[in-house]
Amino acid sequence: MYVSIGVMVFMFLFTPYVGSVIDNNSKKKIIIWIEIANILTIMAACISSMLQGEIHVSYLLLIIFVGAIYDGFKYSTITAWTQNIFTKESYNKVNSILEVQGQAALMLCAGLTALLVGKISITYLLLFDIATSVIAIILYMKLPNGNMDRPEDLAVTERNVIKKVILDFKYSLSFITTNKKLMTFLFLTLFPSIIVLTGNYLNPLFIYKFLLQDPSIQGISSMLYAIGAIIGGMVPLYLLRKISVYTAVKITNFFFFISILLIPLFPMTLVFLSTRILSGISNASTRVLRKNVLLDTIPNHLIGRINTIFNSISTLTRVILTAILGGMISNGSIIYGYYFISFLLLLSFLVLYSFKGVNMKKFTLDEVKENGQINAQ
Repeated sequence: MYVSIGVMVFMFLFTPYVGSVIDNNSKKKIIIWIEIANILTIMAACISSMLQGEIHVSYLLLIIFVGAIYDGFKYSTITAWTQNIFTKESYNKVNSILEVQGQAALMLCAGLTALLVGKISITYLLLFDIATSVIAIILYMKLPNGNMDRPEDLAVTERNVIKKVILDFKYSLSFITTNKKLMTFLFLTLFPSIIVLTGNYLNPLFIYKFLLQDPSIQGISSMLYAIGAIIGGMVPLYLLRKISVYTAVKITNFFFFISILLIPLFPMTLVFLSTRILSGISNASTRVLRKNVLLDTIPNHLIGRINTIFNSISTLTRVILTAILGGMISNGSIIYGYYFISFLLLLSFLVLYSFKGVNMKKFTLDEVKENGQINAQ
């Protein structure tokens, strides 16, 4: 627990630097370098396993620490790189493909882990991890860099790294305060993903203590969610042919709200398993639609910083919700935990329902330097 808290605090403090690095450097090089860092870390643990027959706890802590930095860079960098390479007309298709691929990979990894852990040496699993990273680097090297969209007035020439990071972060915060409606939309559309991760703590207890089912139901529910998520990754391809992205987000968020509310209203195994499919479809669809809006509205020279800030907000929100739900569970109120998150999702949906669209306001770096605040043009 203390390790997780320490890593979380570090990533909060590290976030401004992560976003600044992403926005000011080649996304391709960043991805390759973090994969190299991952390989070196896993290789150290692998050598420890081969020489000592086990992995020392210090290497496990190193893997956790480097893994947090890896995740902090990877997903925001891939989002920015996607914006570099593809046109706006391609965002929906590309994001859907990435979502389907990601969900399918998670399901495959979970299956392989369950099949292999305990049956083969951890050394072989680590070597397999290294091999996948090497293959990833080879594939990344074949992709184009893309064009970095950075207007001349935003080319920060400050040589002091700390001052540059502060100025970059100040600029991104100014963008956020100027575009409050857009930022509210992007935050609220994070809620399904936050609730899914929080539910990973709530659902097993609900299955064991309330439904009185064995662990196999947890495995089945995870599989059904993954199947729903794979389907959900493809749903936006069809939705956006008929309706706007903002209308589509309202629909997917509403169905996610229903999928959570049905659990306490009808606490039965069959209903719970059915809601897992619906949760997977609606959450994955919302993720794709949200990323479409993110790529379409956030300038490329800012997307790394904005995305990492939202990642930090998401982590903080998840920790707070987990603490609240933990208190409810300790008092035996598992059902009320579902009602609580259903209430939050309802509030989120009602705010989103009032949105017809969002516009991005533009400003210059000089306004940030001279005024310390932003005046929308």
